[in-house]
This record gives sequence, C-alpha cells and structure tokens, in this order.
Amino acid sequence: MMAHADSTLILTEDGPWPLNRYAFIVSKTGDMVSCYTYYVQIVNFPAADTSVPRDIYRTMFAEIASKYLFREDLNPYFNHFPASQDSTRYLWRQLAAQHPWALRDDGQDGAGCPPFPETENKGGSWITDGPTFRLQLITKGSIRNLEFYLPAFFEEQCPGREGRKRFMAINDLLLDFFGREFPKLRR
Repeated sequence: MMAHADSTLILTEDGPWPLNRYAFIVSKTGDMVSCYTYYVQIVNFPAADTSVPRDIYRTMFAEIASKYLFREDLNPYFNHFPASQDSTRYLWRQLAAQHPWALRDDGQDGAGCPPFPETENKGGSWITDGPTFRLQLITKGSIRNLEFYLPAFFEEQCPGREGRKRFMAINDLLLDFFGREFPKLRR
C-alpha cells in the first residue's frame, strides 16, 4: 500500500491458531479515501488425529498455512469495500481524531497489567491464548507496526492506558464502519 496511497491504516487480528484471517484497510490519497477488506476463510480443516492420510494432511496444512501467512497486499483476498466518499472521509476524520500515528502500543507501554500491590496478585493479570490486534500505519516514507494483546480484556483488568484506549476507539470505528459481523469479530 505504500506505493499506492499517501496514508493507510490496516487493522488485523492474529490469534494463536490459524483460523480466518481478516484486515480492515483505509487508505487516503489526496482527498480520496478508499476502504478495503482482506479476508481469508479457512474452514473444514481436519484435526491431525483423524482418518486423513498423513501425506494428504500435510498437503492440506501447507495450503492453509500459505493462505494464512499471506500479508495484506494486492492479491485475490483483497477487496474494495464500496462506500460513499462522504462516509469514507468522515471515517478518516474520526480515525485521525484518535491520533493513530502518535499511539503507544504494548511494545512501548508493556503488555498486560502491571503487578498488583503485595496484598493482591503479585504476577499481574495475564492470559496467554488470546489474539493480538495489529495496527499498521503506512505512509509514503514509513511503516509503523503497533500491537495490542487483548486490549478490551486488559482495559477491564487495569484501565487507563491511553494508547490502548485510543486503539480500542479506532477498532470500534472500523467495526462500526465495516460491520461487526464481518467476520464475527471480538473486541
């Protein structure tokens, strides 16, 4: 997208298991704002202990893994999301109001919750099998990758981190625009 737009935001969710892969993409070139979806649906994948012969299983797994490892780019999974310029410009203004290029993510502020006082849980609050949300910010001159691990869960457990709250607002704006049922996403 770096070569095709002035600025682009890409939101993805990567879980611990290779299930469906999606991305919401919003790009701005001049005064035109375009929206795209990226969706790879992985269905009917057999468990390793089924009656599928090992060679067939390996071939199926390799095919599915290759789809899952595709990064968001111009390929068969990349689709234009039809919307009026009024609505896409409004979305862009709403996203820009969250100052995405100034966000601090888990890599800067720390993932999860800090340890609680001695009288409570010393290890902090943590969960290990949830998804990581990724926000990729692309301009003509740079790419910035931000990661937030289970932001809604940790905002509930230890509220107040500004970057996480603004990311959740961006996530909600995109879910509201693209539709919360595409695919069934969790916050």
